[in-house]
Amino acid sequence: MRSVISLMLYSLLVMMSSMSSAQETLRVLNWSDYLAPEVLQEFEKRYNVKIDYVEYTSVDDFGAHFLDSANQFDVVFPASRMLSALADAGLVRELDTHKLENLDKLSDNIRHEFRGQNSGGWFGVPYLWGTTGLGLNQAALARAGVTPDEMSWSLLFDPEVRKKASSCGIVVLNERDELFAAALRFMGESVNVTSSEALNSAGALIKDALVDVKYLRSDGYVEALTSGEACVVMGYSGDLLSGISEKPELSYVIPSQGAAMWIDLMAIPTNSTHVDLAYQFINYMMQAQNAARNSNYLSYPTVMASAMPLITPEVLAKPEVYPPSAVLAKLEAMKPLQKDTTRLVSRLWTKAVCASGKYCSANVSSLF
Repeated sequence: MRSVISLMLYSLLVMMSSMSSAQETLRVLNWSDYLAPEVLQEFEKRYNVKIDYVEYTSVDDFGAHFLDSANQFDVVFPASRMLSALADAGLVRELDTHKLENLDKLSDNIRHEFRGQNSGGWFGVPYLWGTTGLGLNQAALARAGVTPDEMSWSLLFDPEVRKKASSCGIVVLNERDELFAAALRFMGESVNVTSSEALNSAGALIKDALVDVKYLRSDGYVEALTSGEACVVMGYSGDLLSGISEKPELSYVIPSQGAAMWIDLMAIPTNSTHVDLAYQFINYMMQAQNAARNSNYLSYPTVMASAMPLITPEVLAKPEVYPPSAVLAKLEAMKPLQKDTTRLVSRLWTKAVCASGKYCSANVSSLF
């Protein structure tokens, strides 16, 4: 009888032990290829966690995943300009700053820029930042008759320059706000201008540009450049710099007219079922060594001042990654749009995308 009881007790202890050591699953929604693999793998080992890592490729794609009632995430990586809308809708938690172990180690400039866009409570924390510019095959453009001075936003919005560039292929992001920011900088306007006159002019520039664009897409643009399918691509700095690192004939440029900068964030959805683990994940990502490894791997600048001594000299020396002060002065962060501006920009974007008939077949004349 005693041996039976002992066996039962042993079985119970084994069952309890296996239950206590069972892996939790942390669901993460992030941009595609936007985290150093070894950083993710080490988190899984350290905390005995399985990461269910879901990728998205555009702002619209983020919304499709995040707002799908069938999905539930524990950590999401939205753009900073999206945060206020997510917070106002009650979709992300206000973070307890006492649980954020490395918040005081953020770069002062990034903290200032982020808090300027998102005052009040902390509903997200910065992860990485970067710019939206142009990946170029300058030799191919020169053969097409494009001069060095024209290798700027003129490649998209100056009709004569664009016609020459289109002979070797133009690909741009399928991102409404990024296209408007580029057109506005070409016009000499702020990326955050709200006047209907300026926005209508920017919409007209985009509509004309898309006629000569080969593809409108938020993935595959790096491959279009490296394969020779395009000589001009509009894209994100780190994606392009990583993709062309072994192609010396290709380059990433921040156009002379200036460009949009952006900050991507980490946030915890309101319906997260692993909140404590989500805080551990965010704290882990903000540790100096991990922030540096992500920056070095992705060629995006870190937001953590504490990580700067750990950035490799090769990455630190690239002005496209860590721009000098003269270039920084021409960068401007996109701020959240007000409702009236959002409606106008959305109508202008729909008209621009559908006008050529290449990207949609809707009759948009009724919108204007």
